[in-house]
Formats: sequence, C-alpha cells, structure tokens
Amino acid sequence: MSETKEKDAEGNDVPYVHPNIEVELSREKRQVCRDIVSEIKNFGVNQRQILFIVQLLAMELENGEAMRAIVKAVGAVRKDIPAGSKLIVAPEQTSVKKMAKTGLVVKP
Repeated sequence: MSETKEKDAEGNDVPYVHPNIEVELSREKRQVCRDIVSEIKNFGVNQRQILFIVQLLAMELENGEAMRAIVKAVGAVRKDIPAGSKLIVAPEQTSVKKMAKTGLVVKP
C-alpha cells in the first residue's frame, strides 16, 4: 500500500492511500501461492494449525470486512476439528511394532 499527498479544493495537503489489491492473479502468482502452501504442508502441520495459519493470514488483509468474515468462518469450524493424532504410550513389555500399526508410538 502506498500513500501520496494531494491538494484538496482548498489547497490543503490530504493523504491518500492506494491499496495494492489485484482482482485477478496471474498464473505465475497463483503458482507462487501453491508453492507456499506446499512448503507449509512440508512442515507437517495438522488441521488445526492450518486453520490457525489461515486465521493469521486473514488478519494481514487490508480489507477489514474480508478479514472479519474469514476469521469468523475459521473460528466457527476450528473447534469442530479433532485435536490431532493420538499418541500411544507403550509399556516396556509391549512390542513397539504391534503398537506402530495403530498410530504414533511414544515409549517412556
């Protein structure tokens, strides 16, 4: 966003803000967005983290109405998403190979 000063009808300096909002994204810019999403997914984020990232990105929007709508939508569904993968704590005598079939295993 850039700010410039122009004169009003009375000759006073008035600041104007020119938002840099694109209506359509070029193919190259859409690919950059896909690459960013791919990189985020490479971190191994879960569904709740993805929604939190969406919420944080929405808060960066210059359009307050769009920001509020996205934050509200994310808030409405975020609590319905399961907390994440279940951890199974295997006792010492339990075979880790058996437990690994059912999910993530953490040995004490």
